[in-house]
Amino acid sequence: MSRRYRPFDPFERGGPQGAAREFRAPQIPRRFWGGVAFFALAILVFIAASPIISFFTEVEWYDSLGLRDVYLTRLGLEWSIALGSFVLALLYLGVGAATQWQSVALFLHSSPTGTTDPVLGQDVSFYLLTLPFVHNATNWSLALAFMAILLVAALYSWRGDSFDFRLTPQALSHISVLVAGFVVALSVAAWFGRYDLLYAHNSIVYGAAYTDVNARLPLYTFQAGAGIVLAGALLANAWLRRLWIPVIAAGAWILIAIAGQVYPSLVQGVSTGPNAGTYELPFIARSIDFTRKAYGLSDVTGSTSFTGDQPLTLKDVQNDQVTVNNLRLWDYGPLKDTYQQQQSLRTYYTFNDIDLDRYVIKGQYQQLEISAREFDLLRLPPIGAVSVTQPAIYFGERNVPNGDYCLAPSSTQEFDYPQGGKDVFTNYKGTHGVPMNALNRALWSLKLGDFSLLVSGQVTDKTLMLYRRNIRDRAQELAPFLTFDHDPYITVVDGKLYWIMDAYTTASTYPYSQSQPFGNDTINYIRNSVKVVIDAYDGTPTFYVVEPKDPLIKAYEATFPALFKPIDSMPAGIRAHIRVPEDMFSVQVAVYAIYHMSDPHVFFTQEDAWDVPTAQTSPGSQPLPVQPYYVLFRLPGEQTPEFLLIMPFTPHNKTNLVSWLAARSDGSHYGEYVSYVLPKDRVIFGPQQVASRINQDPTISRDFTLLHSTGSQVQQGNLLVVPIGNSFLYFEPVYLRATTATGIPELKKVILVDQDSVVYANTLQDAIQQLVGAAPPPTSNQPPPSTYTAQQVAQIQSLVAQANQHYNAAYDALKRAGNRDR
Repeated sequence: MSRRYRPFDPFERGGPQGAAREFRAPQIPRRFWGGVAFFALAILVFIAASPIISFFTEVEWYDSLGLRDVYLTRLGLEWSIALGSFVLALLYLGVGAATQWQSVALFLHSSPTGTTDPVLGQDVSFYLLTLPFVHNATNWSLALAFMAILLVAALYSWRGDSFDFRLTPQALSHISVLVAGFVVALSVAAWFGRYDLLYAHNSIVYGAAYTDVNARLPLYTFQAGAGIVLAGALLANAWLRRLWIPVIAAGAWILIAIAGQVYPSLVQGVSTGPNAGTYELPFIARSIDFTRKAYGLSDVTGSTSFTGDQPLTLKDVQNDQVTVNNLRLWDYGPLKDTYQQQQSLRTYYTFNDIDLDRYVIKGQYQQLEISAREFDLLRLPPIGAVSVTQPAIYFGERNVPNGDYCLAPSSTQEFDYPQGGKDVFTNYKGTHGVPMNALNRALWSLKLGDFSLLVSGQVTDKTLMLYRRNIRDRAQELAPFLTFDHDPYITVVDGKLYWIMDAYTTASTYPYSQSQPFGNDTINYIRNSVKVVIDAYDGTPTFYVVEPKDPLIKAYEATFPALFKPIDSMPAGIRAHIRVPEDMFSVQVAVYAIYHMSDPHVFFTQEDAWDVPTAQTSPGSQPLPVQPYYVLFRLPGEQTPEFLLIMPFTPHNKTNLVSWLAARSDGSHYGEYVSYVLPKDRVIFGPQQVASRINQDPTISRDFTLLHSTGSQVQQGNLLVVPIGNSFLYFEPVYLRATTATGIPELKKVILVDQDSVVYANTLQDAIQQLVGAAPPPTSNQPPPSTYTAQQVAQIQSLVAQANQHYNAAYDALKRAGNRDR
């Protein structure tokens, strides 16, 4: 028999008639509380299940790569910090502290560099590895002490129904002790704030300048000492219990803080500013030295042997035949559009970008542009001069919208690539992946929210979960403390495909170094410390340490010894394809444009500052900064061609060339930088001046106007500046494409420029012939003009024929590849 309850009447009458109504809460049955408890338990299990499932699946994924210790070490650091902070400051600080595990790892594994700052005598490693942890710990202490003061004061002031801020002696004693702890934390912050001056920017230089050393530094030291004295007075007040003591302590601290702002400003305005040309010179010299070290520019080799003011000659072209043969006729953009139109073949294919690399083909050192053709499972058919025996790419750059995972092999064969009217299928034969046994199928279906994993009949006992197939996400998950270059590039080694990613260690606390924007951060220290190689077929990642002396990577190596390998263990075939990366070089270029000046007097006046040049891409367009570019040519004074990353410079606010910087990538010269400074008494045309000469040429201008008016669009390629002999060769390809969305770029013209001439021709062969002064090949049996000997003409014809042969072979191969798969 069920128990019955009267209907609830919150204003049930009781007592004498007319008496005030009494509010009664209903009596809640026990079964209700049981239901509440069950519901709460279900929510708790649901909340706890997600991190538990994530933990086990992540352990499985790391274990499939042989890197379980990396994940467990990182997780141990995170939870140790979180639990320690939870004990000290409840969950509020614990959650925030868990994100600071990187600073703890660096602090625990710091090692000296041998370079000390010139003011406080600390090793550079202190600023990179120890100081960030100290600042985090100080901030936690300040937050903890402040929260404790507020909480205790509120408890002492609460009177049950209101607050009364008239504190009792016991309350005053307790709060004085807490405030003393807070002041001690402020004193510690002031003491370590002295080291912040070493990378601050308070004057014309980065780092501690005259005012910092002579005004701010003594004030910070006094502030730290005064804080300890005030903390002692507050501790004494635990027995004295006088309200005026903490009030005076707070007022004194405020006055010291105000003095810390006013006094340095007075020194800067009255003393340093009027005498900056004298007072700041020693500090400018420090900034030049340390900034170069921070950006890896202290060993740049300077050269004045190259003048670049001579016209290009036949002998120059003959001596630098490899350079001429490797002039890049196709820019990234037009070539990608061409690939997209001719090589996509199916609607599900796409090309992410174009990578520039070098290979030895038939005994010739050549520059190649290579791109991976992408699908949900990426595929690159084995077509081209470089032999590809394993074309399948399961791990690539493309983001997959429906989830970055796949299951392979399965009971159904996987689509490989189209061949004529048929499709080729394959089965994944890799071993790196999470086995899909019954337990893992359940865990991963919950993690991914894809319950078809539980019931699909295509999953077999050999099926593997291929997770995080985007190579950026894969590398970032394994090493979140590294910053990765924007452009991973694919390379072919022994018939297999590998992705190479450049990874950086960065900091913003290097003493006396200028800050630079880098991605979403601001840094003042960078090293390309790691090269990440990822097997495009099975996703195996290998992290090779390139800069073993970098204190940051040394600390991370000690924290995660299973993750890193020395560069000497990199296979020779892969090592032949590493290069100085563009992202870091762009930062170095911005710094070197100013910090090439080694004389403090010259630096102070900025009389020799450089700019990154600009150039127009079409008549009337806005000039854009020239980007660093890879080229294959022979440096002045060297015997063999090299794969180089170069950047020309112009004087500040001028357009003529003044210098160019080359970063070497081949063999034992990897990572070396050479700066060629041009004579200041001669005018060498810069990219913008050459672009103006091109746009002002009557033939070129007339031709562009005509082509623009026929339903086509002229697209000028990147203007490249290439040193040859003792001259600069300016090279620009010109493309023509239809104005429709499906228009395919066609290489239409080639423009070559030197100090004297602008030539405009249909082919590279014709352009070189015109530029070096040789006549075109005769169209009849008439002898060649007497200006050149028969031997010279034969040499010219042989040279330009080879250059044009490379172009025609590349273009024909591109067309044949498209026709063959149709």
